Amino acid sequence: ETEGVRWAIDLGQGNYNTGGYWNESPGGTRWHTFRTRAEAHNTLIVNPDNLEDMVIDSNAPVTKYETKPRLDQRRNPRSLPLCSDNIL
Repeated sequence: ETEGVRWAIDLGQGNYNTGGYWNESPGGTRWHTFRTRAEAHNTLIVNPDNLEDMVIDSNAPVTKYETKPRLDQRRNPRSLPLCSDNIL
């Protein structure tokens, strides 16, 4: 989201009882289900194929995080509501 506009939506929790959902082995059936692949999670995909598209036991530490006030908050912070009805 940026400036209060949602530009992508994640499909959310899938059905864990779907056949092959937990088959995370290389070439496993998990990688043939759209909902469990990276394409279904608003990620940048380079040269997609039918193979596994992530390393299950990997991690990526956050090394830096910055935030800035929204544009409308810089103009007039008192004009913003305390809670938004647009939150999903």
